[in-house]
Amino acid sequence: YLKTKKFYILAKNVYVRWGEIDIIAIKNRKIYFFEVKYSRTGIPAVDMYSKSKRRKVIRSVYLWLDLYSKMKNYSPKLGLIAIQRLSNGLDIK
Repeated sequence: YLKTKKFYILAKNVYVRWGEIDIIAIKNRKIYFFEVKYSRTGIPAVDMYSKSKRRKVIRSVYLWLDLYSKMKNYSPKLGLIAIQRLSNGLDIK
């Protein structure tokens, strides 16, 4: 999905002390940290991204940026990929 949007995938499933970063990608001198949520139930995938999970992701991003200081020249952005299983396929946002 991200490759079709012209993102360069730098890493997947990156573990740091505070948690996991699902996808790290680069596009237009920005570095994106994506959380991926998938729902096959009636609960919208976007609703599964809780406040506490966001805090963990943000801490993880800061820790990762400290570890890879050469990436500090990129502007960091947080993103969410919400995948909802529907009866007629998948809805990706």
